Amino acid sequence: MSESTIQKQESELLQLVTFGIGEEEFGIDILKVQEIIRTMAITKVPNSPP
Repeated sequence: MSESTIQKQESELLQLVTFGIGEEEFGIDILKVQEIIRTMAITKVPNSPP
C-alpha cells in the first residue's frame, strides 16, 4: 500500500491510499480509511487440507 496525492482542482489536493489485488490497482480517499492492516505470513498446519 502507498499514499499518493493528486490534484483535484486548482488548489484542492486529494490524498489516496493505493493497493493492489492480483493484477489490479485500486485507490481510495485517505479520509475514508479507518486503519491499514498488512497481511501477515500464513503458517501451514501439518496434516491439514490445503
